[in-house]
Amino acid sequence: MATQRDLQVIWFDQDDTLYDYGAAMRRSLAAALTAMRQTLPGGVPGLDVDALIAVREEIADRCDRAGMGLVQTRQESFREALARFAAPDERLADAMSEAYYAVLFTGTRPLPETEPCLRALQPHWTLGVLSNGLPLIEGLGIAHYFRHLLYAGDAEPGKPQIKFFRLAEQTAGARPEQCLLVGDNESVDVVGARDAGWHAVWLNRGGRAWSVGGPPPGHVIASLSELPELLGVLTGDRHRSSATRQ
Repeated sequence: MATQRDLQVIWFDQDDTLYDYGAAMRRSLAAALTAMRQTLPGGVPGLDVDALIAVREEIADRCDRAGMGLVQTRQESFREALARFAAPDERLADAMSEAYYAVLFTGTRPLPETEPCLRALQPHWTLGVLSNGLPLIEGLGIAHYFRHLLYAGDAEPGKPQIKFFRLAEQTAGARPEQCLLVGDNESVDVVGARDAGWHAVWLNRGGRAWSVGGPPPGHVIASLSELPELLGVLTGDRHRSSATRQ
C-alpha cells in the first residue's frame, strides 16, 4: 500500500498560495482606474476598485458560458463597467485592461514565506505549479524553483477535474501516490487532489473551518514556512526540513 514515504513531486497551487491574489488584483485594478483617468480626468462617479470587482463577479457566469478565458472575462468586465457607469468605450476598456495586466504580471511579488519554503524543498523534491490561474510565476521571480508549470489553459478543464491531475502525473512521470498538492482552496485543491488519489496539504492561513463535504484533511498548515518540516515528518526524512531551522 502506497504511503506518504512514496512522495516525489510537490505541486503548488498558485493564487493565494504562493502570492496574495486579492492584494495583487486590487493594485492592478487601481492601475486600470489610473489609466481611465488619463482619458477621463475627473474620473467616473461610483466607479472604483470595489465596483470593478462587483462587475467582474456579476458577469463571470455569463462569460464562462460564452467560453471566455480569464483575460477575456477581465476585459469584458472593463467594457461592462464603462457602459454602466459612464459610456461604452472599447478603446478605453482596452487601455484599462492593458494597465491592469502590466501591473499584475510585473508588479506582483510572492509572499515573504514563499521563497524560503521553496529554497528548502528544491534540493530534495521535484516541484511544480498546478494552477487554474494565469501564468504569473515568471513575474513573481520564482520560476527557477519549479521543474513543471501547468496552467488550466493548457488542459481544459482545470482543477478539480481529474483530467488535469492526470496530465500533471504524465508531465512529471509520477504515479498518483507520488504526488502531493499544497493549496488554499478546500474543494478545488484538497478534495480535487484526494479524488485523484494524491496526497494533499491544506494551506489555511485564516484558520477557517472545513466547509465542504467529506472529512477534513489530515494535514493543515497556516503558513508555507511550516511545509518543509511537515514533509520531513510525513516521509520519515527529517533532514529535509533542517534548512528552515538553521
